[in-house]
Amino acid sequence: MLWTRGSEAAKDKLIMSEKVLEVKNLTYSFNTYGGTVKAVRDVSFSVNRGEILGIVGESGCGKSVTAQSILRLNPEPPGFSSGGEIIFNGHDLMKLSIKELRRVRGQEIGFIFQDPMTSLNPTMKVGDQIAEVFHSRRDLKRHEIREKVIEMMKHVGISDVEKRYNQYPHELSGGMKQRIMIAMALVSRPSLIICDEPTTSLDVTIEAQILDLLLELRNELDTAIIMITHDLGVIAKICDRVLVMYGGKIVEEGMVDEIFYETAHPYTNGLLNSIARLDMDKNSVLTPIEGTPPDLFSPPAGCPFAARCEYCMDVCNFFPPKTYSLVDSHMVSCHLKHEYAPEVELKKPRRHNAEAGSKQAYYSEPVREHKEQALITVEGIKRYFKVSGRAVLKAVDGVSLKVYKGETLGLVGESGCGKSTLGRTITRLLNPTEGRILYKDKEIHSLSGEEENIFHQKVQMIFQNPYSSLNPRMTVKEIVGEGMLLHGLATDAIQDDKIEELLNRVGLGKEHMSRFSHEFSGGQRQRIGIARALSVNPEFIVCDEPVSALDVSIQAQVINMLKKLQEDMGLTYLFIAHDLSVVRYISDRIAVMYMGHIVEEAPTEALFIDPQHPYTKLLLSAIPVADPEVTRNKKRIEIRGEVPSPINPGPGCLFADRCPLATDRCFKERPEQKMVENHHYVACFQVG
Repeated sequence: MLWTRGSEAAKDKLIMSEKVLEVKNLTYSFNTYGGTVKAVRDVSFSVNRGEILGIVGESGCGKSVTAQSILRLNPEPPGFSSGGEIIFNGHDLMKLSIKELRRVRGQEIGFIFQDPMTSLNPTMKVGDQIAEVFHSRRDLKRHEIREKVIEMMKHVGISDVEKRYNQYPHELSGGMKQRIMIAMALVSRPSLIICDEPTTSLDVTIEAQILDLLLELRNELDTAIIMITHDLGVIAKICDRVLVMYGGKIVEEGMVDEIFYETAHPYTNGLLNSIARLDMDKNSVLTPIEGTPPDLFSPPAGCPFAARCEYCMDVCNFFPPKTYSLVDSHMVSCHLKHEYAPEVELKKPRRHNAEAGSKQAYYSEPVREHKEQALITVEGIKRYFKVSGRAVLKAVDGVSLKVYKGETLGLVGESGCGKSTLGRTITRLLNPTEGRILYKDKEIHSLSGEEENIFHQKVQMIFQNPYSSLNPRMTVKEIVGEGMLLHGLATDAIQDDKIEELLNRVGLGKEHMSRFSHEFSGGQRQRIGIARALSVNPEFIVCDEPVSALDVSIQAQVINMLKKLQEDMGLTYLFIAHDLSVVRYISDRIAVMYMGHIVEEAPTEALFIDPQHPYTKLLLSAIPVADPEVTRNKKRIEIRGEVPSPINPGPGCLFADRCPLATDRCFKERPEQKMVENHHYVACFQVG
């Protein structure tokens, strides 16, 4: 029987289904130099056969610790403590010896980790790594194990399996490595699969393929799945039931439609309001959850969300709330549900409008004309890397574009398309192989002396990874103030005041100046990176995936801050991202990049309402929407083949192998950009 999510039939099937896993009163704490972290506190839930259970919440809420506790994968240093019961197929996993538990790991419960780059052994062929699952099976011969592995590799959509079997992880794309992880989790036909953020680092196209694959496998094998994520679009797409975690506890539980449409907890409501939706008005402001999650070294005595809740009552600060059952399948832990509590109506987000916007409505409005001088002009930029011998990797291959003062140009595309390389070339972190980059009509590679110093001051970059882009040996004061000293913008006497002003502007304070980067959360580190970029009074900032590693509530805070800084300081952005909902919300124009080329460029609304290039249509159809009903009715464009190698590419259109509209001409010639309508440029023979 196929599942129909959100329906009464789905709810009935859950009630009738056999429980595969039952977690009762799970706790997990571990000692650190700073004290005891109470990571998971009295968590109880169950998973039924064939069900996909989503677990959602901000970083640090206990999602991954809960999942890893099921198989006791968490480190068990001296002083750690855990309690409760984990009943899997009638056996308590907490009472098994490590030897007994090894038979369960992989064989009966599969685990898909977040990052396949660090989860796969770089010294082993991927086929051998999948076969390792059977290391304890004495009843299977080597050729039988190989046959099972090859069968599963085909099952998860891996092509040319005989070749792939003998390849190493570094020879595979991110999406292919994740498929290997899924094959490893499924090859023994487990009763339960735990997916810990399996699509966080993937592009929307690969993410859509992986999610479709999990749905197909669930329907075919009746496997139960736990999906851990902070992406509510993923939850809406594949989950039947959802747990919302905060401060190491479950604060709300319900069917997917109940969580999205009958939201009961203020925290769940806050997460939904933080999302940048595709149908949002560009002039609207995202509504982040103010504040930060509780310190689990000393969790609050009352409701863990009390300090951030706008509906907080006195009782919330002193007593933990009971769990109230709204209907059989929907439960919430909140004092607002007490019979004597005041009636409060949550500010629930507006339902997603799948039909928002139309081609006619957009083209009836005037398009912004750029009569002023472009701040940054890129003319035929190429950036090649020598790989080995005569092999050349063409990361950026003939890109031309303009960025005008005060605007945000979004740059989107799959991983490996050249977005970050282009951004680094514009900021002179990389030198171009060919072409010109002009800053206010002056070629940047001809600048010298004072003009070169001014360029490096006025053009800055916010890096993708806030964990690796800050010097761990420098304090926040040194990180933010370094640029001021280099460019002579502040004396020692006034530097502290300027740094304090910058930190206040990005939502930090004077008390943070003496701390090191490891003492901050991911969102706070990204704010420090933004303050560093702002410290030298720039005009143009390349934002390279500045919110991709952040939770939705922190994303909303950072995006709102970037928009306000742009208004206050007249900043111009090149905003690189693969989250198209965020790009639509923040950008004035968007350029779509594929394999080192700009294939489409248009005003934001024109691109989303009337995309022209087949690749752009593919990207837009793959966006996960945080609305279960819209997701159920949304049709995704299927794509064929894999992303081609940028090493020594052929003479034709690089998308031709994957394009359903490709003709013989597409394989022989490379299309040039042409304007099709209203400053809308496309590089495709089949358009216009």
